[in-house]
Amino acid sequence: MCPVVTRGTPIADATIVAIGLHGRALGAASAIELADRLALPGIAFVIPEADARSWYPQSFLAPLAANQPHLDHALARVTELVDGLALPRQRIFVIGFSQGACLALEWLSRAPRSIGGVIAFTGGLIGPPGTTWPTTAIADTPVLLTTSDIDEWVPLDRVRETATVLAARGARVTLHERPGRPHLVDAFEVAMARAMLARA
Repeated sequence: MCPVVTRGTPIADATIVAIGLHGRALGAASAIELADRLALPGIAFVIPEADARSWYPQSFLAPLAANQPHLDHALARVTELVDGLALPRQRIFVIGFSQGACLALEWLSRAPRSIGGVIAFTGGLIGPPGTTWPTTAIADTPVLLTTSDIDEWVPLDRVRETATVLAARGARVTLHERPGRPHLVDAFEVAMARAMLARA
């Protein structure tokens, strides 16, 4: 069982609870730092750390079998955290960076019901080229995708494909492409995410 830390408003007093998923090898400390940048009154952050600080071992574009059983364990961990909050799902967000963003989007794709929203900083749906994802409706779920045109880990084409797939299933997708931005979360992206959380 991976450890969990909390940040921001106490969960019992929070209007929104966001599950923060760190990137590959970065650990919970990076998600805590991002949560501090996103902090707003009334928002609690629940931040797990993956075993060995990675949610799955290979690229998110590798054949799905290459990332098993780790991927299924990671998806189950997100479900466990969401269900454990015992809150209306409209009050729950999942936020991730890089590998954590990919996990957040894949979890949403497989989720049986909509949630308050997903914020994915540089991530895309998981699977090799040609993957077919579920088609069940995730109507009205806000999804913020941010990425770079030069990112070496997450191809821009996959992020655009992710936006198309989720929008076709009813999600309200906003995609921001950051020209020349390195593999990080910049101030513009933080501002966009804070605005989305504030609207919620």
